[in-house]
Amino acid sequence: MRESFSKNFGLIYDAFAKELTETKLLPNLCKLITDSESEVRSQTLKSMCIWINKISVEKISSVIIPAIKNLANDANNNVKLALSKLLGVLCKVCGEEVTANKLYPIAIELINQCESNDVKIQIVKSLKEFIFVTGYDLMTASLNNMLMLLSKEKYWRIRKAVVSLSIAIGQKSNDTAFED
Repeated sequence: MRESFSKNFGLIYDAFAKELTETKLLPNLCKLITDSESEVRSQTLKSMCIWINKISVEKISSVIIPAIKNLANDANNNVKLALSKLLGVLCKVCGEEVTANKLYPIAIELINQCESNDVKIQIVKSLKEFIFVTGYDLMTASLNNMLMLLSKEKYWRIRKAVVSLSIAIGQKSNDTAFED
């Protein structure tokens, strides 16, 4: 039942008024993010990728981000994978300030905590979205060091994702290099 609720939240959102959904139903959905079953947590994050753009940035910042903050340390790799996808979607919805101040620390924690190759690939892909939203300024020494380590991984798909991110960073920095 809980998994079905999270899976169909977008339809429920459309059926009720926005204010009712954001004040009454959204907090209940956020409880599913910390559910004891990993399938429920994972499904909740996956479904959020579909309908999160309907929620106000203020509600995302005050309700959803605090709920997902600790999932970077989740024991289940499917939850981490769904979180890494959601972070890429959230940064496009939330904009530069929320991405840099609230989502970026979660992404860095996720990179530090993950051992799964699929999660590493997805978080690197999501970081590309971060760069497009925030610009080159997001690049820190710690992120550069992590990308250097990831570029030396033996799994070729991780290296490919890092190269793709590096190209995106170069393109983004080139776009801003010639602005007045």
